[in-house]
Amino acid sequence: TDPALGRLVGLLDRLTARQTPVLLGGGTAVAIAALVVCWLQPDSRRLMLAGSQPTEPPGERALAATQLVPLLDLGLGRHGADVAVSVVRTGLELLGA
Repeated sequence: TDPALGRLVGLLDRLTARQTPVLLGGGTAVAIAALVVCWLQPDSRRLMLAGSQPTEPPGERALAATQLVPLLDLGLGRHGADVAVSVVRTGLELLGA
């Protein structure tokens, strides 16, 4: 087992249990952790937004299984989430939030 994956699962589990929205990175480990949390807490899906599409097949399959649709699909993998964060921040600023 991977202790980092366990920490990711624990973090996502706690955040969603506290009703905290989460913008997910586009890495394979994050997609797998999200899948585990969605399996443990099916309602947690509504609090997660995939920032970008993973570029590795296991990450693509894990994200597809969560039924989350990536905010961006620029082929950047885990680095695409950085762009997604900027898009979300800009949108919030425009809304005055």
